[in-house]
Amino acid sequence: MKTYRYKCTLLADTVITSKPGTQGSHNSLDYIPGSNFLGLVAGHLYSEAEAEKTLDLFHNGTVRYGNAYPYLQGEKSRPFPFSINLIKGASIDDDGRSIYLHHNLVDQGIEYIESIIENKGQIKQHRVGYFTSQYSYRPKQGFSLKSAFNSQERRPKEGYMFGYYGLKKGQVFAFDISSSNTGYLEEIKGCLDGTKHRIGRSKSAEYGLVHIDLIETFDSPSGENIPQGEMLVYAESDWCLYDKYGRTTLEPQPNHFGLNRDDVEIVWEKCQIKGRLHQSWNGARKNKNADRSVISKGSVIVIKLKRPVDSTSIVNGVGSHLSEGFGDALVNPDFLFPDKIKNYPFTKFKFEENETPSGEMELKGNDASVFKYLKQKKETADKHRHEEKEILAFTRNAARYQGVTRSQWGQVRDICRQAVDKKDLVAMLFSQDKMEGRKNHAEGFFYRGKSANVWKKNGRIDQLEKFIEQLDDEAPWVVMKLAAEMARKSK
Repeated sequence: MKTYRYKCTLLADTVITSKPGTQGSHNSLDYIPGSNFLGLVAGHLYSEAEAEKTLDLFHNGTVRYGNAYPYLQGEKSRPFPFSINLIKGASIDDDGRSIYLHHNLVDQGIEYIESIIENKGQIKQHRVGYFTSQYSYRPKQGFSLKSAFNSQERRPKEGYMFGYYGLKKGQVFAFDISSSNTGYLEEIKGCLDGTKHRIGRSKSAEYGLVHIDLIETFDSPSGENIPQGEMLVYAESDWCLYDKYGRTTLEPQPNHFGLNRDDVEIVWEKCQIKGRLHQSWNGARKNKNADRSVISKGSVIVIKLKRPVDSTSIVNGVGSHLSEGFGDALVNPDFLFPDKIKNYPFTKFKFEENETPSGEMELKGNDASVFKYLKQKKETADKHRHEEKEILAFTRNAARYQGVTRSQWGQVRDICRQAVDKKDLVAMLFSQDKMEGRKNHAEGFFYRGKSANVWKKNGRIDQLEKFIEQLDDEAPWVVMKLAAEMARKSK
């Protein structure tokens, strides 16, 4: 079996909720389920005319779309196993921290556990986050409060406010797509590699923009012969198991692992199993899928072997719905052994901004014209906001203009209406020379007539001149607004 590993970079906040409904509160998943990538590929390759190929690509597990977990320094992470226990108050990345594995504690006995509690403190299970051989990481999430829009009244819709928790943009995830048919994998590569897509909820709004790149290809791990004794099975993704009556179950049996009941025995007291209700939405049918009770990723099953067994059936997938990211498993991974896990540093990882590509989209056709118009509108609005701040700052420190009357500010306003641009306005206000082509305007407004003595006091002219110097060719419009504000403050 061949595996293609892809990198998925979040260019916008991405909302992946644990429920498909729209009412009530929603918990956000801290990973991206494989079904999201299955849906992306289905949008390109799903064809009822090629029924057999479609079944292989999307339904029967021939192609498996894995979950996307954080990608840390070139290494795909895994969820922390539920077997890990720490002293209460300690952090997984603390120097000198002690890690206790549940199945090992059971072997040691109650007296050993009591001695730990007495000497070091209470033991607490570590349940959250992801890890690699070097790092630990807990995906960053944010909350956004939104409201539905009333298109008729062009205002927020009354009583329709809602909030979303979502994965913050800038984070990088990695996922695997596996199959024994490399032809299928190459077709999928053509749909995903180097492309941008939208996933999750509210895709039509500002959420869910991602960029996907192929990282590497490699042969999928194969099974091996496991000797008699205890075998540790780690759930790298959720497992969906069915009992003999066709109902989902949270109680795994030997047949779920492809093993003979007479040859094995599940050691329940050493297992750490957590379950949850999986609810999903089918975008093609515009409807909910049936709810499933699933065993959560990170669960650990301890199986006692009465004779050696081949683990191939386990590493090839446990349970059903393998094409949607369920069923990934590891057998006897080194991090489930006390002498190996103590060498994991679990250093906290942080994504740097320069590690992620830009979220700018390639615009074509009418989109380019619309975005150009919107960009110009935004630049104009930003410019006007800046001018408003400058006017406000000027009027707050305008004590020196006490004594300038409203009518005198009104004259300044009239001159601004006549000025063509900034150069023309400066000449009409501050010139001390005769101005050719302008009758009765031998000097600028501030230097002629009886009002000149009023403007020359307290450095008023100099302050106004400095204010206008920082303006562009829209200076007449800005000074006209300033004069109107100053006239309101005049007594």
